[in-house]
Amino acid sequence: MTSGGEWLLSPGAAGGALTPSNVEVGLQGNRGCARIEPIVIGNMVLFVQSRGLRIRDLGYEYVSDSYTGTDLTMLARHLFERWTIKDWAFAQEPDSMCWTVMSDGSLIALTYIREQEVVAWGRFPTDGFAESVAAVVSEGVDDVYLCVRRGDERFIELLSPAEAFSPEEAFFVDAGITARFETPSREVSGLSHLEGREVVCLADGNVIEGLTVENGKVVLPHAASVVHVGLPYAALLETLELVYGRQDGTQLTRKSRISSVTARVERTRGLFIGTEVSQKSPRDTSDRTGLTAVEEGLLSEAPQRTDERYNEPVGLYTKDYKLHLSSGWGQGRITCWAPYPLPCSILALVAEVETGG
Repeated sequence: MTSGGEWLLSPGAAGGALTPSNVEVGLQGNRGCARIEPIVIGNMVLFVQSRGLRIRDLGYEYVSDSYTGTDLTMLARHLFERWTIKDWAFAQEPDSMCWTVMSDGSLIALTYIREQEVVAWGRFPTDGFAESVAAVVSEGVDDVYLCVRRGDERFIELLSPAEAFSPEEAFFVDAGITARFETPSREVSGLSHLEGREVVCLADGNVIEGLTVENGKVVLPHAASVVHVGLPYAALLETLELVYGRQDGTQLTRKSRISSVTARVERTRGLFIGTEVSQKSPRDTSDRTGLTAVEEGLLSEAPQRTDERYNEPVGLYTKDYKLHLSSGWGQGRITCWAPYPLPCSILALVAEVETGG
C-alpha cells in the first residue's frame, strides 16, 4: 500500500516469522494507495487509489497466484467524476457499509458484501458540509459518527440505524432530536441548533409538517409522548432502463410502457411509485422533496391505512403493493419516492411492461 503500488511482504518458502533476514517482497500492482487508511473487510482489503478518485478491493486470486481486485467505483462513476475521496469508515453491522466523505462535503455509502456479490452505491445528502466520518463498534450495531459543518458551526452527529419496528420509533429526520414525555406534551425544546428552520415531526407515529423552530422549540398541534423532530429529507430511487432479449434483437434503445408495478416492501409506509419522472421536467434540487410539483403528480401512492383502530398511527407493512400507473412510452425506468420521515425498505419491483418498436 505505497503511493506507487501494492506489495506483498512474506517470509518466503521457509515460512515462520517475518524478520529482516528472511523477508521477500513482491509487487502485486502499480495503482498505488492514497493517504487514507485502507479498510479490511473479511479477507479483502479496500483502498483508495493514489489520486483519490477510485476505490478498489484487493484479495488473493488462485488463478494468478497474486493479490488483485476490481474497481468498485466503476458501477457509479457519476458519484466520483468531479470530487476526490477525503475520509471513510466501515460499519460492519447492520448492513456492511463503507461511509465515504467527498471533497465537496457530500456523503456517499458503499454496501459491500463480497460473498453475495453485492456492490451498491448510494448518495446520502445532508443539510450541511460533511467533513469526516468514524465508525465505533457498539453492542449489536456499529455507531457511525459524522462531523458536519452547518453555517459557522460544527456538529458531531450520530447516524440512526435505517430500520424501525413500530411507527412511533421511526427516526428519519436530519439533524434531529427525540423527545419522550411521561405525560403527553405539545412543546418540544432543545432545537436551538435549528433556530428559524422549517422542520418536520413524527409525533407518536403521525407526520406533522410545516413547523418552524422559534426560541429553540416547536409547538405541536396536539400533544404526543414520543416525538422526533428535525430537518426533512426524501428518499428517491430510480431503476436503470429495461434491457432484455427479443426475437428481433434487444430492448435497449426501444420504447416501453410500464402499465403496473408490484412492490414488495418490508416495514414500510409512505411510498410513492411512478415512471421516469426525472425526465419529464427539470429537477428542482432545492426542494426538500427532491421532485417538482409536476413530477409529484405523476406518482401513485401505496395505500397506507387499512385496519388500524381509531386514533392509532398507521402501521408499518410488509406486503406486496400492486399499483396501476398512468405512464407513457419511455425507457422503462421506475421511480420510487418516500418524502415523509418514515421507513421505506423495497425488496423487489415487478413490472408489467408493454414493448414498442
